[in-house]
Amino acid sequence: MGYRPVFTKQNPIAVAVRLALAGSALCLALPAAAQSVASGAAPRAGMSATTQAPASASAAQATNGRVLLAQNVPAPAEGTETATPVPQLQEVVVSGFRESLAKETIAKKNAIGFTDSIYSEDIGKFPDNNIAESFNRIPGITISRDITGQGVNIAIRGLGSDFTKVLLNGAPIAVASTSTTDAQSTNQEVDLNLFPTELFTSLTVEKTSSADMLEGGAAGTVNMRSARPFDSPGRHLAFGAQGTKNQNAGAWGNHDYLIASDTFDNGFGVLIGGVVSHNNVATPGFETIGWTNPNLSVVKAANGTSPAVTAAQAQCLAAVCNGTGGGNWTIPATVPGTSPGGLPAGTVINQAFLLAENPGANITQIDNGIIPRLGRPSYEYGFQDTYNAVLSLEFRPNDALHFYMDNMFGKEHNDLTREDMDWVGRNGAAIPIGETFDKSDCSQGCTVTGGTFANSQFFLEYRPYFENTDFWGTNPGLNWRVNDWLSGDVQANYTKSTFHREVPSVLVATANDLTVNYTNDGGVPDIGSNVDLNNPASFSWVGGRVNMQDERRVTTTKGIRFNVTFGKGGPFNVKTGFAYDDIWRHINGFDNSGAWQNAVCGDNPNVSLPGPNTQPPCQGLSTATPGAGYPTYPGLGQGASVGMGPLAYQGSLIPAAALGNYLSPGPAGLVTVNWNQFKAASDYSTFHANEPGSGGTNTGASGGYVRNSDSGIYLEFTGNTTIFGHGLRYNAGVREVRTLQYIGGPISIANPANAGVPGTTTCPNNTTKALTAACDGSFYGNISTFTTTENNYNNTLPSLELVYDIM
Repeated sequence: MGYRPVFTKQNPIAVAVRLALAGSALCLALPAAAQSVASGAAPRAGMSATTQAPASASAAQATNGRVLLAQNVPAPAEGTETATPVPQLQEVVVSGFRESLAKETIAKKNAIGFTDSIYSEDIGKFPDNNIAESFNRIPGITISRDITGQGVNIAIRGLGSDFTKVLLNGAPIAVASTSTTDAQSTNQEVDLNLFPTELFTSLTVEKTSSADMLEGGAAGTVNMRSARPFDSPGRHLAFGAQGTKNQNAGAWGNHDYLIASDTFDNGFGVLIGGVVSHNNVATPGFETIGWTNPNLSVVKAANGTSPAVTAAQAQCLAAVCNGTGGGNWTIPATVPGTSPGGLPAGTVINQAFLLAENPGANITQIDNGIIPRLGRPSYEYGFQDTYNAVLSLEFRPNDALHFYMDNMFGKEHNDLTREDMDWVGRNGAAIPIGETFDKSDCSQGCTVTGGTFANSQFFLEYRPYFENTDFWGTNPGLNWRVNDWLSGDVQANYTKSTFHREVPSVLVATANDLTVNYTNDGGVPDIGSNVDLNNPASFSWVGGRVNMQDERRVTTTKGIRFNVTFGKGGPFNVKTGFAYDDIWRHINGFDNSGAWQNAVCGDNPNVSLPGPNTQPPCQGLSTATPGAGYPTYPGLGQGASVGMGPLAYQGSLIPAAALGNYLSPGPAGLVTVNWNQFKAASDYSTFHANEPGSGGTNTGASGGYVRNSDSGIYLEFTGNTTIFGHGLRYNAGVREVRTLQYIGGPISIANPANAGVPGTTTCPNNTTKALTAACDGSFYGNISTFTTTENNYNNTLPSLELVYDIM
């Protein structure tokens, strides 16, 4: 079987090589084989031709991107004098991008509802990284982007992404990943950054509903149609390579694809392809986790607060104090002994003091002015790898019968590091000096625009996180036109996606007597410190911690849909069908933070006991007798700790004296953690391998599962008629849906064994002791139970859409 002529039109199924370096693209068309467009060769879809090509290449002329073919003119009879014949030119138009625009326009015009479509010719031209960014080119579609700038989720008409129904080849899908950094994604939102544009031929957005559409898309429904071999009959090979350099990362990434397809005389077709993408990222930025005003102390008689504060001690004597809420930031009652900011140690910080240190400000401004709750410059860097493959099989034994099976695989691996240098506003004890504000009347709140804050503190939050997402799905189906008035289709689907997110974190802090110069002029706030925040010697374990959390998710979808249409596609048609879809999402959290922290910086006790037993603080001590604040566990060996003991402190795995060896100046001008050395010294791998389950997760999502099982049946009428000389098209129908919903999750409750024997004062081991600190070490941990609930309901969903052609 010979090759068919191929004309490149920026279609992923066409034969093309695209090389893009540093934002530039070079397109090179390569024919699959050297065969002339002659001898009755059929033109490819998207190309129109009314004559055969000339036998020789010299007969062709190129004009403005069009191929003009000289038509053969009969030679004059011998002996006849005629003028030299002028070749008659016939135009052959090779269309690509224009054809896709025409398809989109026709589809939008013929649709009864509000529909937008993009076809593969468009997608081939877009410099998009994934399908989410291609959807962003449709009116009414917005996308959410990750911190790296990559498009992830889509939303229609301003509603959240969980109001959008996402379909792959007409069937619902679910991806287990958690969207943008620290998002929870516990609804029906789908992360589309896993799907590259090269593997799809059309994207459709339905902004209105009809009875035959699957329920669940309150904002709209989008359908992604993957490539199939008969989209472009014949034998084709497409490949491309693209390189991109991230200036912040200073390294090159790549995006490469290879797609091959062939159709055969027996009606069978196969398409196989793959896409590999590697992206280096580095994103500096600034954020604050909320805003806060101070919680000023007041006279007890004014509002009944405790402990009692006298008028001479009160920081606010106004008629209304702390009236705008917030209050995460507490100004100390006296200047600490370290004399932060040069203030006299021991001086009472009352209203007179605050007004004197903030000349020109009134107490209402000081009371209600907000600063960042956790203001922090951030830096995220690392790499993202994505691998995708598609296998599509088609069988068309005749024009009336069509079988297909679409298979798609995707894998994403993220190896990223997040560094935040947090100025402590929440739970802080900063003393404001020389504050300025954006307005004079702050009774309803205002913003601090500048000032100096003595007694401040910073902490570094270092979080490497490793994510792995897998997706696999299959969609077999068939379309059958039984005769001129009866046709039908049936389709099944199954997808499964898994996700694992590993997020350890290391937090080290400065002393709490720093001085901060703060400016907020409406742009990015400037937070300057009087100590070098890029110097490891500025940080210690005091006020620090470590965390070890993992999150695993599994999502599956399965279903079947059946539709029958009565009618010839003319003035009146009736359509009916049935659909069953089952979507399941399971979320599991894991946490071993307590045991790891005790070993790393809690003086490493030889026993690790759960709460409510006392936990040692993270101070990096390395001594057998840590002293005050460290538990002695008098109840050890009893109750929950039978067989344990005696208690011994073995010294922190990373003591305070050695902490600086695991820190270094960072790429963003802020101190960072040498993770590989820290990981080895802290025995991270051992603690991670023994990580117990937890009801919580590192994204904040609750552990458990949600399952929706939907059954729907519908009846729909479509047609067209003429009213007052103009066409009227209509779609009317009703859909009846039954939903079964199952929700389950863990609940943690206090262990009743800790109360001892009712009516007595005993420890959990029933030993007669006062139920106080004397029992510390014998308490049982909380009990985790798994509860489930079921719900079912029916919905009747009528629909009516009318289109009247006034012109």
